[in-house]
Formats: sequence, C-alpha cells, structure tokens
Amino acid sequence: MPNDLGGTWLDPVVRFPSAFFDDVIKLRRENVPDEACALLFGNIEVDGETQRINIATMRELENIVHSPVAFEIDPEVEYRIIVEETAKGNELVGILHTHPGAQFVSSVDQRFMFNADRIWKLVWLIAGDGRKGELEIGAYIIKSGKITRITVDYF
Repeated sequence: MPNDLGGTWLDPVVRFPSAFFDDVIKLRRENVPDEACALLFGNIEVDGETQRINIATMRELENIVHSPVAFEIDPEVEYRIIVEETAKGNELVGILHTHPGAQFVSSVDQRFMFNADRIWKLVWLIAGDGRKGELEIGAYIIKSGKITRITVDYF
C-alpha cells in the first residue's frame, strides 16, 4: 500500500521521465478552468541520506468538486487505484494537482498536505504557471513540521 519511510524524510529528490512533463501539460489543459489531480506511483530508493522518489505511473482522477481552487478525489476510486497499483508492485509516492494559474502552495493545499502527512509520507507535485508563463512543477514534502520544496530531476 502506501510507502513506509519510518515517518522521516532525509534528503529527498523526486525523479520522473521527461515525458511526464507533457502528460501534466495535457492533463492541465484538459481540465481548465478547474484543478486536475492524479495519484503518483513508483518507488522510493534510499541511498545513505538521500531518498529518490521515482515516479513511474500517473493515474489521472476526476476532481469531483470541479473547482478552480480545490480538488477532491472519490475515496472509493482512490482506494481501488491504490489496490490495483500495489498489485503491480508500485507504491503510492505522491499526489499531483494543477492550478489554472500560478504554481504555489495555497492555504487549501497546506491543510490537505498536513492532514495526509499524519497517515503517510507523500510528495506533493503542484503544476501551474511559472515566472515566465511556462508550466512549472513544484515538489513539496512535509519535513520537520514545515512545507519544504524539494528538487525535481527529469530523466
């Protein structure tokens, strides 16, 4: 089921294939003006003090509130997808959602991030407009009780 990091992030880096970026652009475009959302599956490798969060699969989900400022996932659908991916050997490693505007951690995002952190450790990818108007994907975790931006590595 969800990953088990023993409750502690070390020095994490999130990694995904460069084609993932195009998938996020498409997901965002198809859902404007609403936020889009997806569960992220893969694995976490630990090498000394570094944790590599490797994203292999993105499972798009319906934002059941159809809102430009929030997203919500049907819990039954979420559970079914987690079971399916776990059966394939994939761990739930993160949640992606898009903003129709700027890429940032909103107050709604903060609330959900802190609530989820009580159950399992996930990376949160938020996709939105960057400073130059291009898509930017920010990766965030809860570390030592604070929202912390981490490195994104494309391969």
